[in-house]
Amino acid sequence: MLEALAADRARLTELECQISDLERSLAALKSDKSAVQKRLTSYTYPVLTLPNEIVSEIFVRFLPRLSGDSPPYSDCPPLVGRFSPIILTRICRQWRETALAIPELWRAVSLCAKDIPPSVTDIRKIWLRRAGVCPLHIQVDDFFVSSRAQKVGFRGEELLAVILPYRERWEHIQLSLERCDPQAAVDGPMPLLRKLVLSVQDLSPRLDFSDAPLLRSVDLDKGAARNIKLSWDRLTSLRLINIWPHNCIPYLRMATNLVQCELDMYALNRDTSFHTTPYHVTLPSLRSLTIKASRDITRIDVLGCFTLPAISRLDICELLLQSDPIDSLKSFITRSGCELHHVRITGRRIRASEYHDAFPSIQELVLSDRF
Repeated sequence: MLEALAADRARLTELECQISDLERSLAALKSDKSAVQKRLTSYTYPVLTLPNEIVSEIFVRFLPRLSGDSPPYSDCPPLVGRFSPIILTRICRQWRETALAIPELWRAVSLCAKDIPPSVTDIRKIWLRRAGVCPLHIQVDDFFVSSRAQKVGFRGEELLAVILPYRERWEHIQLSLERCDPQAAVDGPMPLLRKLVLSVQDLSPRLDFSDAPLLRSVDLDKGAARNIKLSWDRLTSLRLINIWPHNCIPYLRMATNLVQCELDMYALNRDTSFHTTPYHVTLPSLRSLTIKASRDITRIDVLGCFTLPAISRLDICELLLQSDPIDSLKSFITRSGCELHHVRITGRRIRASEYHDAFPSIQELVLSDRF
């Protein structure tokens, strides 16, 4: 019995020594850990040392851009997903605070139903609130609302109700409305609005953009042009889409200060009134004209309707130059008293050499077989 107790005492002493050794090792490890943690805590990643102004500019440049607009507008990123600014709020706490404090990051918003999962429909209002007092670029597409109304749970007029309270901050608005309640209305003061893209099908709400003193650029389809109220004489840029030729003239006669114009025509074969009714319009400030049409049109003298003394750039389908395109173009130049510098003719059937011989003074003459 005494021998067993002696062995236990010896074993206890041995264990105490081992524990002491382990505690010293553990203390050394804890000390190393503390030193490593201190170094990690004190280290700041270089990207996080950038001034907020630079980080903000990087974040804003993360947004897609619309080409050809001046000033450049941000294209509308998706509300959620990989290319949404929301992704910038999920990197770290510092970047989240920075992103939420940049109103410009949220000023361009797409309110299409296809971008809005049913569980996050309130994100539309949150996004608009984050934009603060910034001018807004908003895109509303009622086509997707119509096709998913039951799943998503809202209608086109409900989307309009979301954005109308912000109309005084609209700068660039794109509306595509289909089967929207005709009792609804898009109207009121829009003091910052500069660019409008509007497409209307079937019944439409009342569209009154007459109280938009800065509105200069408008893209309209035939339904929108027929229903809209605006100050045509203030426009400098106009695009008419899917419109019959004879319907273009009344709008162009009102838009007397246009500098740039694009006409996208259709149904010309059935448009017999264009051949029988005299149409003519003079646009003294127009510098650029584009006229597009489908390949199955008949030859009609659309260019013969225009007198454009300031025009320098023309893009037109050859079939819109009647049976003798070269003579039609010469008559237009003589009648307008203009100097064309850049001409593009699509759907070309006449040999390129004939055009070059007939118009040696045109600096850039582009001929394309494509429509």
